[in-house]
Amino acid sequence: SEKLGPHHIDPLDAQINLARCLLKQGQYDDAISVYGKALPEIQKAFGEEHTTFIAVLKDLAYCYEKEADTERSIFLYESVLCLRHKVLGESHPDTVAILKKLGDLCETAGKHEKAVEFFGCLCDILMRNLGEKHPGTISAMFDMGHNYYELEAYQEAAIIFHKVYDARCEVLGEEHDDTLFSLSKFAAALADLGEYQMAIDYYNK
Repeated sequence: SEKLGPHHIDPLDAQINLARCLLKQGQYDDAISVYGKALPEIQKAFGEEHTTFIAVLKDLAYCYEKEADTERSIFLYESVLCLRHKVLGESHPDTVAILKKLGDLCETAGKHEKAVEFFGCLCDILMRNLGEKHPGTISAMFDMGHNYYELEAYQEAAIIFHKVYDARCEVLGEEHDDTLFSLSKFAAALADLGEYQMAIDYYNK
């Protein structure tokens, strides 16, 4: 059989490199086609827990996201989350980043119940590792509150928005735009609960 020279490029590497070039060029549909063909071969060669498989799966999810195929994108990102959780652990920055991505995607798609779940998990992890006053924790908490609000779960939303407001007052100061926005969201939730006078008092703060 013919021996491969030192400059031989592995066909699988070539496929992955081609797909990444297509992705970088914004040719997402073509990238999906190439990644789709390469993925089973990568799984067979390396296994699901190999970094190459996980990276390609994430790239494929991103391509579907850019093609506005939200259902498939979420499904693939969830697979990435499971693998990263297993391989890297729940607190690894790459795992945390996918949790945030899934929360954002579900929120945009109107899947607010799932968004609450993802942002809730994100809050728990960030609170344990960074503390409740870290900007990332506060942001995740706000996102969870927003999705509760979109579900018309105003009681839960009000409790969370109040916590976010208190935290931002302490960290950013009372006059910061993010603090004031948190205050307005808290007041809106109070109004939706029928607590009109309390809402007025907070609006006038």
